[in-house]
Amino acid sequence: MLTNYQADPGHLRAIDGARRELSRRGRAQALVAGFEPGALPPTPMTNPRMRALLRSPNPAAEWHAGELETAFMLATDRRLVRERIMRPAARSRTGREAMALRGRLIAEQLVRAHGNRPRS
Repeated sequence: MLTNYQADPGHLRAIDGARRELSRRGRAQALVAGFEPGALPPTPMTNPRMRALLRSPNPAAEWHAGELETAFMLATDRRLVRERIMRPAARSRTGREAMALRGRLIAEQLVRAHGNRPRS
């Protein structure tokens, strides 16, 4: 089971290749959650509920060094953020809520892949 937080095309190709090789050898079934090769939206990473947490007027554009990544860093350790140059939309609360939501979405995806229903 692999949870992937990197959407770089080369990274996704490498994950897809490893998954196919494991399957070809009959050794294991590789489940990928998060940014998954070939997955169609919505995914745990691009889910509309994630974007709804953002205060940005253009939440779909909030990727690298945007509101969401800044909020993650604020929630982790404020010293990782140059607050004098950050946009005021980012909040540590958003980072905590977004990480918890992504965790739940990834867990639900993995449970569905095993053919079980998530517990309420």
